[in-house]
Amino acid sequence: MQHSIIIWEKSAWCQIPGKGWTRLHLSRLEDIAAVVQEHCAKGDSLTFLYDPEILQTEFTECPFGGRTVIREALSSTHESIANPHTAWCYQVPWPLSATSGGNQGTFCSYETTPSLHLINQTLGDLGYSVAGAFPMASVTTHGGFAAGRTSVLLVVDPQQGQAFVYIFAANGVRACRKLYGAGRADYDIWSAISMVLGEYGVTLEDGGQRPYIRIYQAPGCDCKTQCPYWDIFKAQAQVELLDFGSLATLIRRIPSGHSSSLLADLPRAIRLDRGMRIASIVTGILVLGLAGYAIFDLGKERTAISAKRKQENLAQQQRNHLQDNRLEIDNLRRLYSQDIFEYSRGRVALMESLATAIPREATLISVRAGGEPPAVFDIRGVFWNRNVEAASARGKKGAPAGDSAPLAGIKSTLENTVRGLLVNPESTQFTGGSGDFVLTGTTPLPELGAAPKTEAGAPAPAATNRKRTVSLPTRQR
Repeated sequence: MQHSIIIWEKSAWCQIPGKGWTRLHLSRLEDIAAVVQEHCAKGDSLTFLYDPEILQTEFTECPFGGRTVIREALSSTHESIANPHTAWCYQVPWPLSATSGGNQGTFCSYETTPSLHLINQTLGDLGYSVAGAFPMASVTTHGGFAAGRTSVLLVVDPQQGQAFVYIFAANGVRACRKLYGAGRADYDIWSAISMVLGEYGVTLEDGGQRPYIRIYQAPGCDCKTQCPYWDIFKAQAQVELLDFGSLATLIRRIPSGHSSSLLADLPRAIRLDRGMRIASIVTGILVLGLAGYAIFDLGKERTAISAKRKQENLAQQQRNHLQDNRLEIDNLRRLYSQDIFEYSRGRVALMESLATAIPREATLISVRAGGEPPAVFDIRGVFWNRNVEAASARGKKGAPAGDSAPLAGIKSTLENTVRGLLVNPESTQFTGGSGDFVLTGTTPLPELGAAPKTEAGAPAPAATNRKRTVSLPTRQR
């Protein structure tokens, strides 16, 4: 079974029997082999019609003599027939004389590209046969255009914003133009075609003979409704509107051995002469020598880097040990300072003075005192006698909570009993409705000398391994 595949920019139009034409996106040109495997059975015959910009042109010595080979013009080029080497996609081989330093031979250009060669070889390995691979210019060689009459050939895909325009002017000018919007939303392919026709002076009145316009439209497109000047074409020119099926039929009628088919010119093997072989051997030796030197040099650098990293790791371990020792020393100092305060007379005096400072109408809820900076204490309780409200009301209006009648006695008793204890009137709070009170201040700090002795004269016991959080700096009075 025969299949026709059109490779155009990043798309591949594949003719599937029973399904018609299907457009497939190609991220890479090599993915065409996967598309063929998915939609074609093994052993089928394939015919390619491609955009020459995708298969880039390669110049080499023609191995089959000096026959003319069709060469498609590349993107954004449009030359007239005045230039015989680039005009209308034909190129005459250039003879190379022996006086130029080379052997007598023929130099020609044809599209034996690595991509086309790779695709042909891959499809052959997969069990497919490629009957022909033709550029877009092959359509013009079998278009049947008459001389002396203006003819225009269009291959249009309005949905993708791309088209090929081939012009046969009655005055002998022949030109080709490729149009591609590159996915721009504001690109109008019909306006671009109109500009090309105006650029080459194509008029619909050519000496009384109506021009001939043939349009091959992509599947899913309707040029009759999409082309803004279709009515002008229909009224003043002879228009023939065909689909890609007719284009594929036209390509399959071209003989496989035709000069426009590029498969016959694909290189089968690469042959090197003696000079090239010597140059290749010398280049290989140089590459191996440079690779060996690079490996040796990198080995020395790797050894130096490993030694430096080892020294850095040892230094980091020492810094970590020093940091751990410092934290342990600070922790021991905090524990020792806390034990000094716990066994000092100031803390004992504070606890003993609470028994006389707190009146019978009040009940203690919590008592917290420590030696950590700023060496604060916190006493919380509640007055359960309702007469306290009247007593608090007799206090000075606008005075701090510590100067009120219920807390004034507690404050004076604590400051007179414990030497160095100070009650903070700003953070002291008293709630008259509920009787809750909070009494805060600073506790006396002992000296960080020898551990103080108890009342019996015995030295204080050793510090236990309890959780301590702060150290005792010298208090600023």
